Amino acid sequence: MTVVEPARAVEVVHRVPVLVVGGGPSGLAAAIAAARAGAGVSLLERFGCFGGNLTVVGVEGLAWYRHEATVEAGGIGREFEERAKAMGAASPDSQSLSWEIDSEGFKVVADRLVEEAGVHPLLHRMFAAPVMNGDAVAGVIVESKAGREAILADRVIDCTGDADVAHRAGAPTRKTPVEEMQAASVMFHLSGVDKQAFLAGIRADPATYADWSAGEWAVSTSGKEDDLFSPSYASRSRRRYATG
Repeated sequence: MTVVEPARAVEVVHRVPVLVVGGGPSGLAAAIAAARAGAGVSLLERFGCFGGNLTVVGVEGLAWYRHEATVEAGGIGREFEERAKAMGAASPDSQSLSWEIDSEGFKVVADRLVEEAGVHPLLHRMFAAPVMNGDAVAGVIVESKAGREAILADRVIDCTGDADVAHRAGAPTRKTPVEEMQAASVMFHLSGVDKQAFLAGIRADPATYADWSAGEWAVSTSGKEDDLFSPSYASRSRRRYATG
């Protein structure tokens, strides 16, 4: 069963040389880099803030892998962390030499970076469809409280995380079968915990990445990370469970 929508004219509300669709870490980096290179840039985001996983989801780490001998490329990702530290939106990570990003605080950090780079923000707008000029993407159709609108651009950069623009524009895309995908995990905050006692217990009984395999899980590693500290609680949980 289908429904036929009547044809309608969609108002063009914005034109820009470069349009980045998706305001998560990759979209922020793309927009800021393009703007710093001299392009006129607009950044489109479906939520009311930029940051994606860092803000909306609450994934705190940009560099959980950072230890004394880690080699990094730096770049805008490292700048996110350094700026968050300077603005009081980060705290030292307990398992690495990186910093934990505060999800609420980074909303302000992202806004400041966007503003300083001269990027035009477009919030609360959901990508609905590409505007095509032959085989080229010439812009996007968005939906918002204002209704259906068109945004035209010379270049459209897809940072949706799911290749939404590319897929709907007809570009070849591949989706991993559901049974082979990693299950979604969650981030949470816990109160009422004796943090010092908890950390002392972690130091007294440290886990490594080699400890991640437990029960139904089987984790493959390259070997070089097996001795690195890990937040895995699998081995501890099994022991606690066995002793009641």
